[in-house]
Amino acid sequence: MEDNEKYNNDIYNNHHQESEIKSEGSSEFEVNTKFRDIEILALNDDDEILIARGRRYGRMWLLKGVRPDAQDSEGARARLLNEYEVLSRFHDPGVVSAVGVEEIEGLGLCIVEEWVEGTGLDDLIRNSNLTPKVKAGLMHDIIRNVEYVNDRGVEHGKINLSNVIVRQSDGSVVLMGFGSSKLTTDFRNDVAGLGEIMQQLGVDNKKLASRCLSLSDTDRPKDASEVRRMYDRRKRYSSVLAGIMGGILVVVLVMLGGTLAIRTKEASTVAKEQLASLERKNIKEQDHIMQLQEELQRMGEMEDSLNNSLEFDRKYSEKLQSAYSEGCRQIDKAIEDYDKNVFPKFEKNNADFYESVVSLQKKLMEINNRAAYPKDFKEIREEDAHKLRVELIDHEILKVSEFYRGWLQKLNSRESESAEE
Repeated sequence: MEDNEKYNNDIYNNHHQESEIKSEGSSEFEVNTKFRDIEILALNDDDEILIARGRRYGRMWLLKGVRPDAQDSEGARARLLNEYEVLSRFHDPGVVSAVGVEEIEGLGLCIVEEWVEGTGLDDLIRNSNLTPKVKAGLMHDIIRNVEYVNDRGVEHGKINLSNVIVRQSDGSVVLMGFGSSKLTTDFRNDVAGLGEIMQQLGVDNKKLASRCLSLSDTDRPKDASEVRRMYDRRKRYSSVLAGIMGGILVVVLVMLGGTLAIRTKEASTVAKEQLASLERKNIKEQDHIMQLQEELQRMGEMEDSLNNSLEFDRKYSEKLQSAYSEGCRQIDKAIEDYDKNVFPKFEKNNADFYESVVSLQKKLMEINNRAAYPKDFKEIREEDAHKLRVELIDHEILKVSEFYRGWLQKLNSRESESAEE
């Protein structure tokens, strides 16, 4: 029993989760990985899908399964598995992530997805007075998320306001609702969905919205990546145009001021004053032209700086994703090594089993710490390292729970066979 209590404490202290190991006597063990507080959120009639949520490992999860009255529907199960296959391609904070497919008591086969605490974009538009700057930022993030999906050969298929969530914690945009998604090279539906959101959000880019909704293949952008380039180009042109218009306005005001001044002069000096005014205006106009040229040069430098910043962000995101993938690979390899080379040596010695459990947990903790601060990723931010560590712990918990459950069942079976002998 002392070994059992030590094992329980190690699991809790290393993962800070609600997984627990229960014991009855000395030969029966069970890893508790069931969902608690399950709540049905929606029963969709059109696609026979059930939406629920439940708590496990100290956090909330979204559960998507087949409606109770459609459990025998092969089509519904096939759509569910197809959605999971699509979601498994994504590892980006702007797209909802799925951690697995499980048979859940009371619900049946379900996709287990992250629970995003936030507000739907449709509710946000309806209940908030968003500024043009905020709207433009939201639209940019939505296009970027759809671009990430399209780049992986996936069409979302149902881009609309209700499938966009704004996180409560940091205001970031998350794309959800992949029930209609498919693997393809034709992304016209996603492009059209972006055009509709531009119109509903009230973004000042009516021409691009119309092109996204165009029925002509030559006029319509081919995918979200092209939409993003056109959207960013419009923002740059707007900034340059604003500077030019400001300069022109100054010139016009100067000319009007000169005209009014001339009218106040005596009739005898009108001709001379007009000539002098024209000379002054010519000098001022040349000064303004130089100012506009300098402003355009400064904007070009700002654009170059912005492009460098965007390139850095892209490479940073790729390194962050690579660090997560490498951490998951090392965790999986460590568990596989123990499964092949360590645990098979145990016959009836449960004490050695628990010592190896502790050893495996320490090894996984070391892997997690190294993966959160890769040697070739010195510029990783502390908050990102923390998020990376949490994501790796989530991956570790899922893998370790399955691993421990399997070996505990084997040990129990061996003890039962020994008792019969």
